[in-house]
Amino acid sequence: MKIEEDQIPLLLEIAARENKTTVGRMKSKDRTRFVVEARIMCYKILRDSGFTFASIGAYFDKHHSSVLHNLRQHERNYLSFNYYQETFDSIIYALGYNTEDSVADTLILDQYKERLNVLEEKMANLKGENITLRRQLQKIQKTSKILTSNLNQICIQ
Repeated sequence: MKIEEDQIPLLLEIAARENKTTVGRMKSKDRTRFVVEARIMCYKILRDSGFTFASIGAYFDKHHSSVLHNLRQHERNYLSFNYYQETFDSIIYALGYNTEDSVADTLILDQYKERLNVLEEKMANLKGENITLRRQLQKIQKTSKILTSNLNQICIQ
């Protein structure tokens, strides 16, 4: 689904609700973190829908270079912050918007898969270390039992 110009108010309402802010604050010069992030999310959706930087900027009363800069921030935020990713995905879900065509989203997905593979490898290594440590603990426990029984025999004599 692509956002049409008449659907922009709906997008703004959903983005404001998901980011716990208001449409008025999103269109203002407010630089509070969640307001800025709500704006960035709208920029991304509008850009993926084919709007130009200038038209997006005009709608929010921002310069086109600000839109471009903020779209770069979207990629970093999406990869770095779980809350940002969840909020953006909630907006996408609420709109029924399909991002499969987005090159940036494909790049983000590839980077996410790469990170996931690294984490799975680390988990496998930790499981191996855990098994080794358990075996060492079992050996220590057996040795401790033997030493305790020998000590008991010495004390009894």
